[in-house]
Amino acid sequence: MAPGNRRGGKHAVKDKDLTHTKYDDYNREQLAAAVKEAGCYVKDEKKSTMARRLADRDQNSRLEERRAKQEQKDREKKTEQEIKEVAKAKESRRRAREQRNEDRYERRELGEDVSSDSEHTEDLDERGRYDAHKLTVTGGEVLSDDTWEDTCSEISVRSRNPPIAPSCRLRLYEWAYPFAPSPKMPANFCSELFPAPLTYVPLRLTAMFTGEKVTLPGLRYPAGVDPDFVPILDPLVRTAARHGHTTGLLAHATIERASTWATRTIVHGWNGRIYLSLPPRNPKGSQLDEIYHKLNTERLMLLQPTPGATDAKKDRNARFEQRSAGKRRAITEVYDASQWQPLALAFMPAQLDWEPDIKDTYLQNAEFTTDNLFYVRFPGCDLPHYCFWTRQGEWVDPTTPDPSWTPELGECRDSVEKVSLPRGSLKVRNLTAPAVQSSLTESDPAAVLVSIERALILEGLAAVLAECRVAAIASGKGDMWSVLTAQLPMLYPSSTMPHAPPMEPSQGVCVAEKITALLCDQDVLPLTGQESWTRMDDDYWEVITDRNTDELGSPSLQRPPHHHPTLLTETRDEDVPQALYRRDSNDATPILSPYPKH
Repeated sequence: MAPGNRRGGKHAVKDKDLTHTKYDDYNREQLAAAVKEAGCYVKDEKKSTMARRLADRDQNSRLEERRAKQEQKDREKKTEQEIKEVAKAKESRRRAREQRNEDRYERRELGEDVSSDSEHTEDLDERGRYDAHKLTVTGGEVLSDDTWEDTCSEISVRSRNPPIAPSCRLRLYEWAYPFAPSPKMPANFCSELFPAPLTYVPLRLTAMFTGEKVTLPGLRYPAGVDPDFVPILDPLVRTAARHGHTTGLLAHATIERASTWATRTIVHGWNGRIYLSLPPRNPKGSQLDEIYHKLNTERLMLLQPTPGATDAKKDRNARFEQRSAGKRRAITEVYDASQWQPLALAFMPAQLDWEPDIKDTYLQNAEFTTDNLFYVRFPGCDLPHYCFWTRQGEWVDPTTPDPSWTPELGECRDSVEKVSLPRGSLKVRNLTAPAVQSSLTESDPAAVLVSIERALILEGLAAVLAECRVAAIASGKGDMWSVLTAQLPMLYPSSTMPHAPPMEPSQGVCVAEKITALLCDQDVLPLTGQESWTRMDDDYWEVITDRNTDELGSPSLQRPPHHHPTLLTETRDEDVPQALYRRDSNDATPILSPYPKH
């Protein structure tokens, strides 16, 4: 390396290497530091090369900065132009609407019959309403002050929400109008106002007349079951319900009159909707902007694949389930935080006669009123799961059994079994459980089986399922647990588990053996609802054929000591003795396939 000039000078740069920038005055150490800072350092590079690279880099940076500023300016100009065009189009529609209203008024003054629901008018009015401000993500919308004034006229605009088709799902709607729904049937169904559909959420609501608090069905469904799920009924079960007989899946259900519900809240007898109101807003809750920010953040995160996920399909399905749960949670949180609330929410049960290929069932009957509308409600639920209308010539009061109706033997083979004991017979717990203490984590299947049998006798089926579910998930057997309990939503739609094994159990593996097989890594069979609970049910439950008050109140009829509110928790009435009743054959639910997707 050449020594520095002793007189304090510097080496001259050749004319061909000049960059005409500040880098022409840098020495080698300064140039090396600059290229290192710029991230483009190359070892043993000439001074002229380093100076040229730095000069080119600065020039490119300036060009990129000018380009970005120009693009930003173009975007702002385009946005401003679009806003002006939207405002201009809105003003044009408003003026055209005013002109049409004036023309109609003049023509009416001249005695002409002027129609106010032409296709052209509806189209323009719909465009004006489309510009209205969306208030929430729940599907309802309100109009801003200026838009409301523009659209208010003598013209009645038909609702944009579509008519409601039959379904076998629980449904929820928002009444997003500035007036309460009318319980009277509209004279002209063409002008009927339809509520806006919502994602079904088991909300806690209140009756509009009595103010009583009710909870929508589906709150206690196990993980993996949609809250709007309703099982499709067998044709014989549907026919029996129309005659006042509850069998099969409806064995413990109650048939109620819609007229009774109409005294508690608003009921639309022509479509089965029950209108309820939201509870008062929580003033100490979260702010609406905070909720939207959190929901948008979660939504954006779930749109991207999970880092480190090996199974893309499984990850996509999991993220889809999380997004669906987020939508349901958003409705609850937004309603709780929003200062604006709709006047009513409409709950609509599933149609009793629904089948996969059915179309417009309600059109098959000419009469749809509150008087011939009935609801089917499961025990432990505040609101019904099914609704149906009685037809002409049928049993007029399904709340009481039709004594003349009996199912034919061939049709009821799979749904209604022959009763070997009186309907009043029951089985109560006989405290002769084996005095064996064991744990669900034992490796010996025999010890685990005895432990589960003892728990079924002392605690009941709901408590055992809750405890075993925790043990199965903790040991990584969640998929096997899903196989075991796949049919429970079909067997017990209200999430209320039986208090005792069936009166006439099916032959085969008992409940305790099926749970033991799962915990001990053996082949798992799904629960069917008709198997015995233990290997010797008759030794632990005795039959009482004569039901009377003294006997039911005896100390031997002890209630289970534990109450588990987790998985499919059983609900008990305070005025009913809590014995472990042995179910009648007619009360037993049929063996069904896994619940269908409909």
